[in-house]
Amino acid sequence: MTAVPPPTRIARLRAAFDRVRDALWGVLPTPLRRLIPATLVGYCLINLFTFSTDMALLTLGYRVVGIPYGWAVSIGYIVALGLAYVLNRALNFESKSKVGGELVRYVVVVVVNYSVLVLGLSWALHRIGVQFQLARLCAATAEAIFMYTMMRFVVFRRAPQAQHHDVSC
Repeated sequence: MTAVPPPTRIARLRAAFDRVRDALWGVLPTPLRRLIPATLVGYCLINLFTFSTDMALLTLGYRVVGIPYGWAVSIGYIVALGLAYVLNRALNFESKSKVGGELVRYVVVVVVNYSVLVLGLSWALHRIGVQFQLARLCAATAEAIFMYTMMRFVVFRRAPQAQHHDVSC
């Protein structure tokens, strides 16, 4: 018999993530669990982390370094964007698809999201006098809804037979 190799670091991370995500999803009342897929809970976990990174970089860039607001928003967003893609692909949606097609779809979704919500809505709110972090938080709320929907149904879409067997959805 051959020895079974120990789990890889990503396998251990994925297992830990699954336990936390599924535990949080499991405390939802049954009617909500029927409406809310486990991937939405996972998306929220990942994006709370990446949004915190985004906000920290925005605050550091805008308030500490003095970078213009649009540039500070962009830097924080780009870093958070990369983290969100990698973590959602590996941990939440556990995609086995080729990166190329997903990445093209992701970039298109991100360009629309960035133009309309991150810069557009955030800038408009900031311009009319909403405090800069609150403006970004409002834009992020709209962004979260749009991005989860696009990631689940467009970027990390599964083949129809795989969707049928996805018990978490």
